[in-house]
Amino acid sequence: MLIYEIVVVFVIGSLLGWIIEFFYRRIVSQKKWGNPGFLKGPYLPLYGFGFSILYIVSNIKLPFNFYLSLIIKTISFSLFVILLELFSGLILQKKFHLKLWDYSTRKFNYKGIICPLYSLYWILGGLIYLLVTKHLMASHLYLKIYLILIQRQMQRMLMAIRKIILLH
Repeated sequence: MLIYEIVVVFVIGSLLGWIIEFFYRRIVSQKKWGNPGFLKGPYLPLYGFGFSILYIVSNIKLPFNFYLSLIIKTISFSLFVILLELFSGLILQKKFHLKLWDYSTRKFNYKGIICPLYSLYWILGGLIYLLVTKHLMASHLYLKIYLILIQRQMQRMLMAIRKIILLH
């Protein structure tokens, strides 16, 4: 596992997380369109970190059979991501006075930051990844997507450089 693979997974996870939240907030929670994050652009770093943790945990080789390994990896991933969501929420609220999500109306929530229902969503997403998506990524699909994203970013940067040069 190389660092660039984790960076690619982080970028793709941040983008996919933004897309998921964008449509979830429109269809389910807030019933309106809006940027679900605090950054400019379609990125949610929390999802990027979550996907990266999942990628790292999924690549750990365990000396057990498939099913026991799957259970251990699912529990490990779940604990890491629930703690990530908890600490991220606490830091955003305490340091930046931001509350990007609020589970306070959900049963058994903790400070409106985590709750069993959304933790279950993370667990199910992790299982889907471990059982399906990981095999797609093994075919280097992520690398192709990354190269397309990089190419588009490079084109935008070149256009910006051209505009700067033409202005001077």
